[in-house]
Amino acid sequence: MMSNSLGWTHLELQAELPDDALPLMSSEMAVMQSKDKIHAIGSRLKNWATLTLQNPQAEVKMGQSIKEWTMNQTRWIAITAMLLAVAGVSGAPAPEPAAVYTVTDEALLPPGEYYERKVPATLDLAERARVAVHGLTHMLNDKDLYSPFEHAFFNTDPPCMSRVFGPGRGCWSKLTEATLLARLMSGTEEHLDIQRQSLQNMLAWTQFDGITPMVRALSTCMTLHEQDPDPALRQLIEKMVSSLHETARHDGSMSWNYAQDGAFADSKLGVIGWGWNVFIQGNALRVLSRYADGRGADDALPLARGLKNFLLQEKFWKPDGAPKAVVPHERAQFAGHHHSYTAALMGLLRYAEATNDRQVAEFVRAGYEFLRGFGIARIGMFGEMCTTGDMTFLAIKLSEMGVGDYWDDADCYVRNQLAELQITDAEKMLRAVKAEPIFARVDPTRPDGIQQLKSDVQEERPLHEVDDTIDRVIERTVGSFLSDSGTPTCIPKHRFLATVCCTGNCVPALFFAWDSTVRFQRGHAQINLLLNRASPWLDLDSYLPHQGKVVIENKQAETLAVRIPGWVALDRVTARVNESAADFFMNGRYLHLAGLEPGDRITIEFPMVETTETHTSVWGQQEFWMESTNPGHAWKPSPTAYSFRFRGNTLIEVSPRCEGNLYKLYERRALDTDEVTMTAVRRFVTPISIDW
Repeated sequence: MMSNSLGWTHLELQAELPDDALPLMSSEMAVMQSKDKIHAIGSRLKNWATLTLQNPQAEVKMGQSIKEWTMNQTRWIAITAMLLAVAGVSGAPAPEPAAVYTVTDEALLPPGEYYERKVPATLDLAERARVAVHGLTHMLNDKDLYSPFEHAFFNTDPPCMSRVFGPGRGCWSKLTEATLLARLMSGTEEHLDIQRQSLQNMLAWTQFDGITPMVRALSTCMTLHEQDPDPALRQLIEKMVSSLHETARHDGSMSWNYAQDGAFADSKLGVIGWGWNVFIQGNALRVLSRYADGRGADDALPLARGLKNFLLQEKFWKPDGAPKAVVPHERAQFAGHHHSYTAALMGLLRYAEATNDRQVAEFVRAGYEFLRGFGIARIGMFGEMCTTGDMTFLAIKLSEMGVGDYWDDADCYVRNQLAELQITDAEKMLRAVKAEPIFARVDPTRPDGIQQLKSDVQEERPLHEVDDTIDRVIERTVGSFLSDSGTPTCIPKHRFLATVCCTGNCVPALFFAWDSTVRFQRGHAQINLLLNRASPWLDLDSYLPHQGKVVIENKQAETLAVRIPGWVALDRVTARVNESAADFFMNGRYLHLAGLEPGDRITIEFPMVETTETHTSVWGQQEFWMESTNPGHAWKPSPTAYSFRFRGNTLIEVSPRCEGNLYKLYERRALDTDEVTMTAVRRFVTPISIDW
């Protein structure tokens, strides 16, 4: 039994749906499925949905097998939203295409300066962003408007990219913004033409319905507007913001764009809970708060406040278990889908920043700490990579707002899971693809949505002319992110895939870390992360994890504060300016220098520290990755204690290792040395700043 946001209180999904509806229902995010994909069965569903809405007490029989499958996959929410979208019964005016702004190659390439430098061959987020642009622009379907393929399956041979199963166009706008951010970091000119066509088509496809694809399109437009202040783009932004207001529903102090019952049955991803409710409102609140904060648009705050109140409802914050003396709904403890709740926390935190609401900020801090207890936070392993990207945002934003000091958390996430799960080695990928077992291509008509072994099927599903491709899949996905974040030593073959949403989350996480590495204001520079970074104010060369050393080439700073990582003994830190010992003082973990001149070379050194630590994961390798606090009502933990060896915050070695020729993680012998290789790079520096 479900109630919906239109007020009709009795729509029991007991109708016998057409067989060709099944592929749609197999989507992880059917609520966000493209309208053209739904259109093929739209008229049949429309007739059924309209009839049911006209007679809400009707008892229409649904095939029991479909009902059981739906419950098992927790699709009640998504199917209802899909039916409403197809039936056109929401009462809202028909959506209009958003093609009022013409995208140009010039608008997509940020202004800036290129120059050559020799730097340590250590983790370089600008270089990772350059490779990410390659993946982001090659994982698009040239037979379908350059929209994204939904998954890349590396457990089939040959590998296959497909859009028959997954979020697909619902994540299109997320990828377009990720590409903008990666190009801002790297200045790469690769495939501007493809990015332009994809972005233009995404804007034309976007519907003004107030839910997540449009919200992310709004965020994309706001990011693009920072480097292309075209009045037509500003008009489009304002139109999307107006749509959020027009489609919102209100009840007392609460506002929302989407509300449905929670999904508390088992699913492949665990028990989703209230995931869709907090996910969709969280995304809307985040972008609306960003809009209000960046433009001083106080008229956006009442809706933002209503979304905040909706998200803070007690029913959303009930964990699977809690101490009797703790009030869970005041400590942001929850039961449900990790990534959905981090979306809510990100929205709430951005609201707290825009409104200076300390209580909400502390609520988010508590939720962040709660989620750190799942998986292995020391390396950013939270089940799947979308959550790792979100937790990076939260760690940095909480730190910059002064709510806590989580810079070491962000450093751990970036140096480990974010760096390790980005595809950078095509030969390593190919070896893992060829290893047994080999799976058959996913068949979305299977009720359980589970891939079968190739040896167990008589005939593999044929490739679809538009929806599938086996063309250079490994080469095209270099720069994208694998999705599994449930085992620290390997990716089991049944989890060896890349879901497009994870790349859309992880690339912005790289940007957040890159952007916040250096801050500058009125002659004062602050370095928060010891990562390689070129900027208008200074260039930072990091020798970590080989040596405890950073070199700063000053351009504009008069004073400087450098955060020393938590694993460093502060009394062992030294600093030089132009080879002379520097007079500095410590304030907390920040080393402060004054009297700097352009052209000064600052060297900060400290001993490199190696540690061996034990961390236990309870997720079994035989399972699918776990995205929820409750992996399943009958689920049993499979604890494995891992021995980790770190140099600083960088994981060098982990045991016990996986057996077989799987995709191995943390094979980092090249980092286990004091020797540093220098490499020539092409640096890019832009004056564009994004208020994220």
